[in-house]
Amino acid sequence: MWKLTVCCNVFVLLLFWLVSQVAIAPAHNLLVRYAETDAALPIFTYLAIRLRGWSQLVPWVWTALTLILAFRLKGRDEIIRKEWIMLHTSLSVFLGLVLLFFFGLAGILPVLKIGAVIP
Repeated sequence: MWKLTVCCNVFVLLLFWLVSQVAIAPAHNLLVRYAETDAALPIFTYLAIRLRGWSQLVPWVWTALTLILAFRLKGRDEIIRKEWIMLHTSLSVFLGLVLLFFFGLAGILPVLKIGAVIP
């Protein structure tokens, strides 16, 4: 059962990463690829668009670390295994929320700036 939990944690992080990429895509398309305005991008959005390609490494690195963790937990006691699985689940959700917040906020900022909410 713990192996299924570890696999689900990887898929949860992958889902968060995919949603975060969908959140930044409109800003990238509107302001970089098909630029209809000459407004300057907020620095946060510019950084998120530049890091978009590198963010693909996050699910891959997390999968590799998960495999290492799974092999190391194979012969451990059940109590120790549960503690590591809880930590892995917490870190998966936290890292996913950080990705979603970062790319989601970066996707919203240009819309707020162009709409004159942010001067």
